[in-house]
Amino acid sequence: MTTTTKKTRRPEARLARLMQVGASQVLALTKGKDTTFYRLEELSTSYGRGFRLHKADKGDGPEDHYDVMLDGARTSCECLGNLKHNHCKHVESLQALVKSGKLPPAPKS
Repeated sequence: MTTTTKKTRRPEARLARLMQVGASQVLALTKGKDTTFYRLEELSTSYGRGFRLHKADKGDGPEDHYDVMLDGARTSCECLGNLKHNHCKHVESLQALVKSGKLPPAPKS
């Protein structure tokens, strides 16, 4: 009798780091051996806290960017992952940085 076992993949841990590069804040998202960099721009909003994440240009086309809104149940991101699964690395990373106090408070209007 032959038995087959299905290997279950353990999800790779993600690491979010916020760095200061010149006058810009840069969000580095690492999963396994891959790191993606985003220039972080805070957006003015009438509610919640908004960010535009400008993905680092790899020289292969127009720059990608994602708008993220952190506002409790109305939290959202424009990326395909969030649109398909209702959660994504962009939102989860920014939420973790806010919770840990590593993302500075929202600027006063």
